[in-house]
Amino acid sequence: MAGYEGSRSPTPQGSSSRTLELMLGNSEQIEVDLDNLPLEDEEFEYLRGCVKESDVRARECTHIAQEYWRRGHLDKARALAEESIQKFKEERKDQELPPLYYLQANLSLSYARQAPKFVLPDDQVQQDKLSSKKTRSEYIAEATGYVNAASKAGGGIGGSTEILGYLTRGTLAFASRQGNETLQAFDGVLSKSPHNIVALLGKARFMYTQRQYREALRLFQMVLQLRPDCKPDPRVGIGLCFWALEDKERARMAWERSVEVDPGNTAANLLLGLYHMNFSKEAGDDVPQEDRQQSFVQGSKLLTSVFKAATLTSVGAAAASAVAEVLQRQGHSDRSLKLAERAIQFSDTLAVLADGHIRAARACQDLGKTKIALRHYTYATESAPTKVLAWIGKAQMHLLHGTWSHPPKKDDTIFTSAPVLDEIPAAVHSLDTALAQKGDCVEANIMLASICSNPGPSYSSADAAADRKKARDIFDKLGRVVGASKNKALRYLGDDPDIHVDIAALWQNENLDRAARAYREASRIRVAQNPGEPVDPRLLNNLGVVTHLEGDLTQAQALYEDAITSAATATAESDSMISTIMYNLARVYEEQGDSNKAREAYEKLLGKHPEYIDAKIARARMLTGLSRHDEAHQWIKQALEADPRDFNTRAFYTWFFYNCSRYKEGADFTSASLKQNPNDVYNLCAYGWFMHHAGREGRQRTDEAQAERMKTFTRAATSFSNALTHDPSCAVAAQGLAMIVAEDLLDSWGPGKPINDTRAKANAREALAALTKVKESLNDGSVYVNMGHCYFVRDDFERAIESASTSLGPLLQAY
Repeated sequence: MAGYEGSRSPTPQGSSSRTLELMLGNSEQIEVDLDNLPLEDEEFEYLRGCVKESDVRARECTHIAQEYWRRGHLDKARALAEESIQKFKEERKDQELPPLYYLQANLSLSYARQAPKFVLPDDQVQQDKLSSKKTRSEYIAEATGYVNAASKAGGGIGGSTEILGYLTRGTLAFASRQGNETLQAFDGVLSKSPHNIVALLGKARFMYTQRQYREALRLFQMVLQLRPDCKPDPRVGIGLCFWALEDKERARMAWERSVEVDPGNTAANLLLGLYHMNFSKEAGDDVPQEDRQQSFVQGSKLLTSVFKAATLTSVGAAAASAVAEVLQRQGHSDRSLKLAERAIQFSDTLAVLADGHIRAARACQDLGKTKIALRHYTYATESAPTKVLAWIGKAQMHLLHGTWSHPPKKDDTIFTSAPVLDEIPAAVHSLDTALAQKGDCVEANIMLASICSNPGPSYSSADAAADRKKARDIFDKLGRVVGASKNKALRYLGDDPDIHVDIAALWQNENLDRAARAYREASRIRVAQNPGEPVDPRLLNNLGVVTHLEGDLTQAQALYEDAITSAATATAESDSMISTIMYNLARVYEEQGDSNKAREAYEKLLGKHPEYIDAKIARARMLTGLSRHDEAHQWIKQALEADPRDFNTRAFYTWFFYNCSRYKEGADFTSASLKQNPNDVYNLCAYGWFMHHAGREGRQRTDEAQAERMKTFTRAATSFSNALTHDPSCAVAAQGLAMIVAEDLLDSWGPGKPINDTRAKANAREALAALTKVKESLNDGSVYVNMGHCYFVRDDFERAIESASTSLGPLLQAY
């Protein structure tokens, strides 16, 4: 048996009937059948009275009490021991007291093993309230008092009492986590009695806790050889040692043999259940799915049977946590929460404590108690900061506590949703912490990338761009990892269509081709996962928008029409989806030159939703193109009345005044817009253009008129400069300032007034430096026209002609 090469241990034999005789004071003799002890209260009280009146010795009293203890009746064992102690105190037989004190100490330690490590306040507990229970430390203190009492009464003076004292002190030291005292006590017993079963078991358990698994295995095997019918079954410890030594098959065989010998062995059944649960989750891809499923079912049955057969206090914290997971997977969240709270209060280690909090958090999450779930996840991260699952759960709760909203209307052509920022920084911090513990955690990476792909409205443009780049980098890395992985779980994550939607949203402003590919992949996955069902209309719409932006109007039209058909069958939000898709379809008709279909689509949309501002603006744009300015003006006024602070509408109104050559009204309206938002770059540029134009068109030569012109040009320069302050890359503002510099408009220039040739050339050179950078980002004919003028001033006629010729392409294309 020493090697335990999978051989079977002997089956324990049954024991014969055992009796004790008690002699009462009236010479009456009664027999106590140790195999059939009285359990009814009346019969038990009679037995207590007999013990008190008899001339029994401590040995017989402890023997009877131990039998009650062995059968699980701790309260009766304690009552009998207390009665015996009182009897011998009254009889002044102190020499009889030590064994009884040691028995009381062991009973207290037995209570301690079933007591909570600590008790949560009632206001922090949902199901398992234990405020009336004594804690483990209280029972251990009680046991310490009994051991001290035994020492004072003369315990430990030779013979079996000395051995009992060593064993009790060793067990107490082990429960108190006093390592040196534990080993000294058990070694003290084994030096006198090398085959003492209790000492061997105690030392084996201590060696196991010290991770000396091979020595612990040797000791457990020795116990099994010496006492095959030993309780607790050493086969359980043998299996634990094999498990710790990475020999899981031998561990399973040991536990199965233990169950074969004693089918009701709680520990063995529990460990077998955990073995099968772990196998179902950790088995390699070469294990068939049916075997995984069968193992999960078998593990669930074993754990559930343990839970039903045993009391909550007897299964232990780790077992309660394991059973809580099974119940949570089966949908019994209430029962799962009760066991999770039990695991928290009975936990021996920080790892078990953290697992208990995680189980409780998941149960609360299922029950909709997200704030309590967040509290449990927080406790789990504090107990075990390396628990990645706890950090991920905490991030999820932060996200759930935040509200979700659609982005501004100008982006409503593409369906997305973004979280408000109140809880987002906390969620990002949790995920960053998780990734600091395990950088390759796919789930944490996906969550972080999804959050970064939707920066909030209060983010600066630089922070938003940095977050989107971070998200793109994470998704690119995950794409490589998932693509190369043989892990089915990772490949399953790669088949999540929502991830591809996030990827597409990240690329739609950077690379339309990659965005289109991501949307197509999301659509393909949705079709594969839901064969025969219509594709999500939002997905079709988004793919249509990207295709639309790529210039493929025919394909975009087909996608929008398919999206409308799909939305018509949707059960929720179909009206709002159809409205948005209809608007996009009308835009395609408009760009294809089919004004009749576009007009019909806009009118149909406005017939159902008269408040749809973008559709009103679109109608105004079409009427402006037909020079029906009065009708267009009415549509714009209606749109502006609906939302006077909508800066998209105000920007279009500004364009309308410019397009109709109503520059004075445009300048006044733009000035009013800047009073509402002085930092709006579009209005700053527009106001600068109107002021520049007003100054150029002023023809009066009086001094007052010239002074007013200078003020007007100064307003233009100030407006362009402010635009560049808020957006240094604004090409329109840069070109406006370059024009002012080239024409020396901030000096005392006037019509007919000559400009110094040297100064004019210097100004032209400075303006050219700016215009050369502007043309890299603004493909507009006006840039080349202005450059041509500057070259002309510098007498570089060849480049002036080249610039003028180049300007024709963009100008003709615009018209």
